[in-house]
This record gives sequence, structure tokens and C-alpha cells, in this order.
Amino acid sequence: MESERFDGAVEEKQKEEDDKGKGKAKKIMVKPIEEKPLLRGILKVSEGKLVWSGKWAMSASKFKEGEKSKFKYVYTETGEEINDDKIEPKDGIYRGYFVVKDATAESGMRKIEEKKVKLRFFKHEGAMHKVKGTGTNKFGEFVLEGKYDPASHKMALEKEYLAQEQEEEEEDAEFIADDDDDDDDVVEDGDDIDKDEELATLNEEANMSVEELRKRYYGGGGGGDDDAGNGSSSSSSKRPKVDE
Repeated sequence: MESERFDGAVEEKQKEEDDKGKGKAKKIMVKPIEEKPLLRGILKVSEGKLVWSGKWAMSASKFKEGEKSKFKYVYTETGEEINDDKIEPKDGIYRGYFVVKDATAESGMRKIEEKKVKLRFFKHEGAMHKVKGTGTNKFGEFVLEGKYDPASHKMALEKEYLAQEQEEEEEDAEFIADDDDDDDDVVEDGDDIDKDEELATLNEEANMSVEELRKRYYGGGGGGDDDAGNGSSSSSSKRPKVDE
């Protein structure tokens, strides 16, 4: 009898819990959309060199809000002058920079160099070309993916940084030793960046982790859309739009 009363109490308790759950909507956990930096620009020939330049921002929404800064990349696979009569995308290594907002800099902006950005174009007749790329900068390794419009020569690429692991001192030394001496070939007139100030910043950042560097420069988003700045934006839920 004691056992029957216990079993009955358990069944009654379960029935009460079931009744309470009736009519309640189930909670659906929705993963937030991760927005990625987006670069929007035009592929052109300038002074015999193939150049991709334009604006970037931390997201599509930031781009629309005007929080964008400039970028520029130059194709470096050949030293020969390129004929500007027919602009064609080229697979290979590009080098250049993008600008970020930095309150510690005198100009309020800082240039982040990227020396070995590898791009590959997947051509399709009469349609947008798919573009994929890889690269490395002071924030870490990243991948690029997007579209190129052969009709307008506009290109839009999303940038996604890869998860960083603890880097060994040997890897750091190898990365630093890989620096070239001809960095100034991508610096345009009007890019007001003080060399002494930049050197002091580099010395300070030498002891900072990748996470700290990303927080310092990417935490505040892109710079303002002014003469010193450039921008782009991205939305991970959709493919990047080529039209500006």
C-alpha cells in the first residue's frame, strides 16, 4: 500500500508539470549573425600598375552609417607596366594597406600594412567572378571571399580573421625577417602618417598579443569617412554586394 501511494504521488506530480507546460511556446535559440569587415572598391590601372582601392567598414550597417576608411592594394607579380586599355583581374600577390581610426595617432588615423595578400579569381562567362584570398597582418591570418564584376570592374570582398593560436618566438622572428625595405611604394601623397610616431607605436605593440591588437584597432570600428579615411562593410548573412 505504501508503494502504491508513492507511485500515485509521483504520477500526480508529473501530471501537474505536464499541465503547466501546455500552451507554452518553446524557446528557440537563434545564433546571432556575425558581421564581417567588407571591402568595396574598383579594379583599375594606375601608372602602369593594377590597383584595387576603395572603402572598407566593420559591417554593412557601419558602411551605411558612414563609418568607413580607405584601402589600397597593388598587384606585385610583375614589374612590367600594364596596359590600361583592357583591365583584367590577375591571380597572385597584392600588397597594400587599410586605414583604421586610432585616437593615439596625431592624425587620428593609422595605416595597417598587408604585404602578401593572395587573390584568386574564378571567371564565369557573362557573370560575376568569384574571388577568394588569404593574407596576414598584425591582427593575424585572414581569408577573403566575394565577387568581381567584369563590366564595372567593381569588387567587394568580406574579410574573416582566423582563430589564433599561441605563436612561437621562431615564428614571430620569421615573420619580422620577411619584411621588405620597399614599403613606401604603396604610400600615397596626402597619407599623413608620422614615421617617428609609427615607430614608437610599433615598439609598443611588439609586446601586445593579437587579441589586444584586434581590440585596440577593431574595437572602435572603422574610421570616419574623410580624406584620410576609407571604408567597407559586410553582412555574413548575405553575399557581399558589388554595387556601392
